[in-house]
Amino acid sequence: NEQHIYDRSLMDYWNLFAIERTHYHEGLEKVKKLGLAEGKAQGALQMLISLVRDGMLSLEAAAHKASMSESALKALTDK
Repeated sequence: NEQHIYDRSLMDYWNLFAIERTHYHEGLEKVKKLGLAEGKAQGALQMLISLVRDGMLSLEAAAHKASMSESALKALTDK
């Protein structure tokens, strides 16, 4: 009977580990996707800033594309 309890507790522990591992991997995938999305957004913003600095895109058009105010984007282009 004690062996059955011991086996059962090991099985419960293993199941908990498997569940936690699944949640960990799901969470890791979500973080990766969020990181990639943020990286793409930052890259797009940097490209817009570069185009404004080079005079190839107006501040107004870049701000519209970035969904930012012109003053906020100007502050970034002036850095």
